[in-house]
This record gives sequence, structure tokens and C-alpha cells, in this order.
Amino acid sequence: AVFIPSLSGTEDLILTNDVSYIGFLFTYAYEYLFSDYGSALQATLGDALYDQRVQFGRITLFLRASEYFFTQDLFTQIFGFGFGSFTYNEWVFENQDRFFELTLFRGTFSGLLIILLETGYFGLYLHLHLFYIFYKSIRFNISHLKNPDFIRWSRILLVIFFIFLFDFFFYSIVLFRTLPMPLIFLIMYMSVFYVRSMDASYNVRKLN
Repeated sequence: AVFIPSLSGTEDLILTNDVSYIGFLFTYAYEYLFSDYGSALQATLGDALYDQRVQFGRITLFLRASEYFFTQDLFTQIFGFGFGSFTYNEWVFENQDRFFELTLFRGTFSGLLIILLETGYFGLYLHLHLFYIFYKSIRFNISHLKNPDFIRWSRILLVIFFIFLFDFFFYSIVLFRTLPMPLIFLIMYMSVFYVRSMDASYNVRKLN
């Protein structure tokens, strides 16, 4: 078995003569997302007990972790296991692999998955509601602002917002857990209302 190095497929590659390079990359990407113990890119559960590099693929982790979450009692499903229960903390050196200790599998968490596990349906609803308000505010600015520069900024903001969303739902937990990303997100949100007030001043000056 070969431990997952990166999605580029440039480390520890063994190409057979009857498989094309592009075909290998597609296979590698599939295994990267769906890898399980004993799969082409991963070692066994026994190896995982001693080596933290042995991890599930992103989709496999999401499915297994969701299945584990849905087997919990109703209170845990609503409020989660507690904020910070499974998040890596560089200041705490003990119990850093707690999720593996509970479930016997590990992998890279997306923001969506970690929010669901740690804060439950309640916390997930709050995050999704915040995203919805942010999106509606940006769309309002694009539709109602008069200053072309402010409209342009709102469109740029919308693109950055979707990048943040992609990262949150599918890739990592940096949006709300790693500085300065939460601060950047807050500044972006505040800028929505700042340009709205500036646009109002712009319209008053234009009328005068």
C-alpha cells in the first residue's frame, strides 16, 4: 500500500505499462476521495493504530462520520459533541486523535463535517443561516447600488464568498478555525454594509 502523499500524484507513483498516465490520475483521484483501509492508496487498520498518515479519503470519511453521527442520541445530534471536541489544537498535546479513538477511522475534515459533529444540527443551521444572509446582502448590493466601483467590489466579494463556501463544504476547516481567516471573513461581511452606506452618500452628492 502507498500512503496518500498529495493529489498531484507525483510521489510514490507506480505506473503499469497498460494504464495511461491520464487514466492513472483519474484512478488516483478516485482512490484519494474514496480510499478505505486496505485500498490501493492506504494501509490496513492495524497500521492505522500506529501511523496517523493512514487516513480515509474525503468522501469515505464524510460518509462514515455522518453514519457515526446519526447513531448518536437526539441531544447529541441537535447540539453536537461540543465545540473543539475533534478539532486539532496546537496548544494541547494530548488526545489529538480523539475521533480515531472513538471511531477507528480518521481523515481530513471539511468545515461542514466538523461543524455537524461538534455543534450538531443547531450549529449547522446557524452557519448556513449566516451564509444565506451574507449571500442575500451581497446580491442586494449588486442589484441596488448605484456607484459602479461599489457594484464591482460587490461582485468580487461574491466570487470570494463562493471560494470560502467551497472550502467550507468540501475541503477544510480554516474558515472559522484558523486565524486570520475568521477576521477576513468578518471584514468582508462588514464591507457589505460599509459600501452600502458609502453608496447612499454618493447618491446624495450626485443629487446635489
